[in-house]
Amino acid sequence: MTRVRLVRTLTALALGLTVAARAEAQGAVVVNVKLRDELPAHPQLDQVLRGHRSPQMRALFADLPAVQLQSLESGARLRAGKPLPRLGSWHRIEVDAGTNLPRLLAELNALAEVDTAYLAPAPGSS
Repeated sequence: MTRVRLVRTLTALALGLTVAARAEAQGAVVVNVKLRDELPAHPQLDQVLRGHRSPQMRALFADLPAVQLQSLESGARLRAGKPLPRLGSWHRIEVDAGTNLPRLLAELNALAEVDTAYLAPAPGSS
């Protein structure tokens, strides 16, 4: 478990360093966060975000009606034939260019309530 967390932290640091210039050019960067389904409260996450000027965290699929979200989840589970993470566990955090991205990613990935946190791809970079 510690080894996996270390790898995630080092990966987050490397990613953060490679996109720091992009953050400055764009003025804002989006960080995707997958929260652990089994942990309902996120006090440590709130504390980390406060340490980075309290960026707002928004559910990735917030614009979908609950019925549609449940339908998508059910269909995906049927196709996969196994349990899958809830789509509601994915969130986006928009941070400004002044944010220390390597530190934010490392702190997020070190939290027990965060399954993974990474920089969202830049629009049009696929």
